[in-house]
Order: sequence, then structure tokens, then C-alpha cells
Amino acid sequence: MRRIALGLVTLVAATGLTACSVPVNGLTGLSVDAQGRLLAQVVVCSDDPPDVVRLSGGGAATGPSPRAAAGGQIDVAYKAPPDVGRTISFRLDGSDEGWPARPRPPELVPDVEYRLYGRTHDNSHVTADVVFRLSDRTGLLRGWY
Repeated sequence: MRRIALGLVTLVAATGLTACSVPVNGLTGLSVDAQGRLLAQVVVCSDDPPDVVRLSGGGAATGPSPRAAAGGQIDVAYKAPPDVGRTISFRLDGSDEGWPARPRPPELVPDVEYRLYGRTHDNSHVTADVVFRLSDRTGLLRGWY
């Protein structure tokens, strides 16, 4: 009886965990432009691109940014322009026309792990995230790859 009860609890827990997952419908990546500025890159597998691309990260213990030095979290939403298409690329510093960022992105600092991903407002899908540190920029290639 004990085995049956444990088996049922495991089955119910596993079903509950998988039923709440938002489907992945694309990939998120990073690149740099000719001046070495970070670019978000998103590719989706359908004609339903993300409504926003989110950048989040935890604060560092030290750093030149007052926000990071205070250990603060960042959470920036880049709103997609209409008719964005299946392939997306924009600068993370928030200066690109057509991709307004709210709140304004802080200066990224070393020793902070950032996460970047796309999502729809209705949670119909997300893009696979990319986790990075500012130091990863040196190994990135320019353009799409």
C-alpha cells in the first residue's frame, strides 16, 4: 500500500510540473556590432514573435554601477515593434529605435550573471534563454552566427 501511495504522489507531482511549462518556440543569443556593443539576437520558429525580450540579472557585491554595487536586481523589458518577424536583433544599451526599453537599461557590469529571453504576453511561448556575463563579450562574433 505504501508503494502505491508513493507512486501516485510521484505521478501527480510529475504531471503538475510538466503541465505548467510554457513551450519554447525559438532561441535567444548574443552578438556584438562593429563597435563591440552587445546585441540581442532572437530567432523564432513560427510567425508569432515574442512581445518582449527581457534582460534580468542579480547585483554584484562591487562594481562601478551604483545599482549593482547595492546588490540590486535588474529587470528590463524591450518591447517589440509591430511586424518584427522571425529574426530579431537589437542593441542591449536601449538606444535602438523601435525597441523601447523600460526601465532604461543600466550599464552592464562585470561579475554579474545576466539572463536574456523572449516571451509573449499571453505566455503562449518563450524563447530559450541565454545566460551570460559581461566578460563573455570578448568571445562573441559580429553579426549572425
